[in-house]
Amino acid sequence: MMKFNDNFLYSSIFVNRLQFLGVQHAVISPGSRNTPLIAALHENTEIIKTIILDERSAAFFALGLAKTTKSPVLIVTTSGTAVAELYPAIVEAFQSRIPLIVCTADRPAELLNCGENQAINQDNIFINHIKSYYYFNNLRPSEDKLLNLINTTTHCFNTANLFNRGPVHINFPFSKPLEPNSFNIEISDDIFISITKQIAEQNNVYEIPTECIKAEITELISELSTFNKGIFIIGGGKYSDNFYDALYLIAKKLGFLIYADILSSFQFNINDKEGILINNLPFILEEEKLKTSIAPEVIIQFGVTPVNNKILEFYKSTNAKKVLINKYGDLYDPSRTTNVIYKCCENTFLEIAEKTLSNNKNKAVHSDYKYIINKNNDIERLKEINLQQFPFSFEGNLINVISKYISKSTPLVISNSMPVRYLGLFSVKQYSNGKIYCNRGASGIDGNTATAAGIAYSLNNPTILITGDLAFLHDIGSLIYINQLNIPLCIIVIDNNGGGIFNMLPIADNPNLLTPYFITPHNQNIKTITNAFGLLYQHVESSESLESAVRIFYTTKAPTVLHFISNINESTENLKKIKKAVIV
Repeated sequence: MMKFNDNFLYSSIFVNRLQFLGVQHAVISPGSRNTPLIAALHENTEIIKTIILDERSAAFFALGLAKTTKSPVLIVTTSGTAVAELYPAIVEAFQSRIPLIVCTADRPAELLNCGENQAINQDNIFINHIKSYYYFNNLRPSEDKLLNLINTTTHCFNTANLFNRGPVHINFPFSKPLEPNSFNIEISDDIFISITKQIAEQNNVYEIPTECIKAEITELISELSTFNKGIFIIGGGKYSDNFYDALYLIAKKLGFLIYADILSSFQFNINDKEGILINNLPFILEEEKLKTSIAPEVIIQFGVTPVNNKILEFYKSTNAKKVLINKYGDLYDPSRTTNVIYKCCENTFLEIAEKTLSNNKNKAVHSDYKYIINKNNDIERLKEINLQQFPFSFEGNLINVISKYISKSTPLVISNSMPVRYLGLFSVKQYSNGKIYCNRGASGIDGNTATAAGIAYSLNNPTILITGDLAFLHDIGSLIYINQLNIPLCIIVIDNNGGGIFNMLPIADNPNLLTPYFITPHNQNIKTITNAFGLLYQHVESSESLESAVRIFYTTKAPTVLHFISNINESTENLKKIKKAVIV
């Protein structure tokens, strides 16, 4: 007979099964009630453990890890309000289909609703933003229960990673004793050997496209070849490296144009020799008379909802047939005007398209679209010319310079609000294998720094985060872990002393409300804050100083904050001016 602590045995089987299935990372927030899970992770030397005190930062850090890895990331917390701190990141993971396995320790049922310390109702606490929930009650193990635990763990992994990709929640109501050497059960050698074998048994499930889906997609592609004017819209998402070239070839076969949202990373992963990638479509749509030239017969959208409102308005107003293609059949269309959604992986779609169109020659683009291609090229040229007429303090200039640094070895993380919008408008179109990351599921400004830290830590490459001042201050606690873990992250803070996006919204016509309630000037000293957390600081006030600072960061890989100061009112006016200047 072998002696165990029941909680530790249960946790070890759970952790070891996840590791066998492919979990590589765990983010742990210290506590007492989650001791069995922490001890089990300590014993497993294959899983990389990161300890982060603040559960909110820990969850967003895990989100960043999950964005770059090919398997779910484990989050482990204690009970009580620690659990509630995870919620913002879980909401983002749910909306973005990022795989997280959230493990929360809990008090057993008899200690709830009786004044027990650190006890809250955690039962399915994330119910509105979770893909699946598991409550592991009665942890006193038997062979049947341990086998069921292995099967349930497998289902948990498959749900998070495949069946309904996104966050899953497992609640562990641990009774004392919690420590691994507090033996309170015995297991026979035969049962232990049997369970150990089952942990490492390959019975995982993988998805294969059905013949029905293949037939539907084949029929769709045959229909697409009959249209003369079509547009592929590539929303944000995590695409395979071969997706970009494959889609570009299909677009040429069909004679279609492509608009790629900046968060798709498309414009950095394709050599657009044909000019069919219309990266300046939002500017083109500012001119009413051009909408007739664009007027597609069909739009095929991959990925999530695009960022730019002009694109969303265009999608809503057009009479084109509208098709969404994504693996889970999600409705990424706020206008609700989509005609049909195909529940199909984008790679499967492209594989079928290549076979269906294998004998087709490239189709010449419609004459209207040739005009749009020329217009796109003109705008690209005029943007570069006009940006030079504006001071460097205009955010468009910062974005333009930084986008030229995006390369395979330098991931770029962009925060929400104005930074992601400026990136879409002013980043250059170049073939550099760059990848863009953003928490665009719920589009919050919370947790952006922690997410970027997780991405940089996972890739172990110098990473750039462009963030607004409010997003930076909102996640200030994450600077502790960037310093402690020596994460190679360069944070560029666009500091306009408040919420710049509100100057672009109708509330700007109400100055009595705008400044005290929406712009919310913070008047904080970014340099003092940065130094307090032990990160390097530099104020950048020219393209030369920015380029120099970024080069130094690449060399040293030291956690760095670059402080870019802009003026809200000037930037608002400059954006209006450049829109007018490029539409001629």
